[in-house]
Amino acid sequence: MQAQLAELQAKLKQAEAERRRHDEEHARFDAEKHKWEGERQKLAAGPCARCRGKDLSVQPPPPSPAPKVPPLPTSSTKKEHKEPAKTPLTARSAAPKLVGVGVRLTDLYPHCVAEFVRGGPAHKSGKIQVGDHLLAVDGEDIQKLAIAQIAAKIVGPEGSTLHLKFSRGHGAEASEFEIDLVRGSTGGNSTS
Repeated sequence: MQAQLAELQAKLKQAEAERRRHDEEHARFDAEKHKWEGERQKLAAGPCARCRGKDLSVQPPPPSPAPKVPPLPTSSTKKEHKEPAKTPLTARSAAPKLVGVGVRLTDLYPHCVAEFVRGGPAHKSGKIQVGDHLLAVDGEDIQKLAIAQIAAKIVGPEGSTLHLKFSRGHGAEASEFEIDLVRGSTGGNSTS
C-alpha cells in the first residue's frame, strides 16, 4: 500500500511539473502573439516615420578619379625627361543598376517579411507572405546578420537571380520553402 501511495505521489509531481512547463510555454506564445499583433498594426498604419517620404533606393558610388602619377625618369639620362605619349581615354561602361526584389524585412531578428512593393518580383511571385521568416540568401544562412548586411546580399544587378529560403508558421506547423526571384525594377523605393 505504501509503495502504491509513493508511486501516485511521484506521478502527481510529474503531472504538476508538466503543467507548469505547459503554462510557461503558453505564456511565451501569448507574448509572441502580442508582439506580432503590434507589428501588424504598425504595417497597417503604413511606412514608419523614419522611412516615410525618403528615397531608399541604392545608388552605386560615383567613380573615383584616377590618381595622377608623374612619369619616372629614363635610365639613360636623369636630366632629360620626356612626357609619355598621351592616349585617349576610353569611356567606361556605366555601373549596373542595383535593384532588389521588392520586399521590406523587419529590422530585428527574426527577419520577417514586413511588406511588399506592389509589382515587385516578390509580390508578383505570389508565394511569399507577410510574416514569413527569411532564413538564407543564395544558400548562406542570414539569421544572425544585421539588416544592412542582409539588404546588401539581396540587392544586386538588375536581371540577376536570387535564391531565397523562408520559414512559415511556428512550432509543429512551421514549414520551409525556397524560391528563385529575378532582381528587377520594383517601381518604388525599396532597398531589398
